[in-house]
Amino acid sequence: MELNRNRYLNVLESWAKSQKPKPLLLWGARQVGKTHLMLKAAERFFGEYYYLNFERDKQLALLFRESLDPEKILQNLTLYLDKDIKPESALFIFDEIQECEDALNSLKYFAESPLGFKVMAAGSLLGVKRSKKGFPVGKVQFLDIHPLNFVEFLEFTGHKKMAQFLAETKLCSPMNEGIHTSLSRLQREYCWTGGMPEVVAAYATAPNNTEAVRSIQNQIIQSYQLDFAKHAPSELVSKIGAVFQQIPKLLAKENKKFSFTSIGTHARARDYSEALQWLMDVRMVHKVKNISQIDLPLESHAHEDTFKVYPLDVGLLGALLEVPAKLVLEQEGIFSQFKGALAECFVAEELISYGFSKLYYWTSSGSAEVDFIVHQETQILPLEVKSGVNLRSKSLSLFGERYPHCNLTRLSTRNFENNGRFKNYPLYSLSVFSNFARDVTS
Repeated sequence: MELNRNRYLNVLESWAKSQKPKPLLLWGARQVGKTHLMLKAAERFFGEYYYLNFERDKQLALLFRESLDPEKILQNLTLYLDKDIKPESALFIFDEIQECEDALNSLKYFAESPLGFKVMAAGSLLGVKRSKKGFPVGKVQFLDIHPLNFVEFLEFTGHKKMAQFLAETKLCSPMNEGIHTSLSRLQREYCWTGGMPEVVAAYATAPNNTEAVRSIQNQIIQSYQLDFAKHAPSELVSKIGAVFQQIPKLLAKENKKFSFTSIGTHARARDYSEALQWLMDVRMVHKVKNISQIDLPLESHAHEDTFKVYPLDVGLLGALLEVPAKLVLEQEGIFSQFKGALAECFVAEELISYGFSKLYYWTSSGSAEVDFIVHQETQILPLEVKSGVNLRSKSLSLFGERYPHCNLTRLSTRNFENNGRFKNYPLYSLSVFSNFARDVTS
């Protein structure tokens, strides 16, 4: 099956057709599909392209050591590759660019060159952050790449009609119960695999081989841990590992607030905050800040020392928690177990996938909590995630009393419901979240 990630390919097509674009750097954690996207764009939008992997071919770095002048680099590449390269029509792909600081620094000069070079690059953000020669600020265009979202999972696993139907859903009105049941089952499958492309590919090929899925998830986690030792400052390596291991344990508790003291009796924020920031910088985890006041801009009301932390992918969270496949795939009540950790991680992953880069949660004097607060334009939306069968929303009701100008949204396993100011959306329907703000007044 072919993986088409049109939300990114559309951006890459616009970049490819623009006149003299800045070099494009694909941000994202390891193994979210950056290389696949660059090669797909190269094949689709360019007549010729040259793929350079600095991790695989260590000699490539020597071609950048003598000079960062693009013309000189072009001369070197022409000889090294034994190709007659036309810079005005060719695409250069610099993969694993963190392995060559000179190549990273050269992006500045490619951006300034009158020859019209088009360069895409990608690599580990840990390595890019570590660069001692500086980053070409203002000379590079960025594109954030995330794991597959639920709609992309449906497309990749052969449910294209269902993906199209879900993507085109615009109103909060109940759908056929048979379709709702099918989508709910497919969402549980997604919560088992998560959105890492290699994992989903293995599941699409052999859905009954749950051991293969879990093995790949564990390999990805191990590769991340090896990256800590390879790229992070030596004094941070053990702290990064400790923070990373603590995150799933805290999410499985009733109070999911991140606490540095949970790492150890003497652990303090001043000692571990930099380690957490590293994990955030490389997109391996996402911070959801606490707010107690609802007013725009939300960031101005965020409490910097009170927050939750979610892994980048719900499938990896399940692997970290060692959740059995049978429990996720066959039990409808899975989301109420592990204190709703999988459901909330799924929601965070979906929201970020659709461009809600800053997430918050609301509390009121310890008596109420709404899991996510987001805004679209001037519309503030509270999202309460109900993972169990008890759907009474005391916290959401209290929120509604305190902020009567806000419409109320619940995300649950139940079908769509529309009761005026209050609406229930199935967990699987976050792909239409961009329509929430328009829909809440209907």
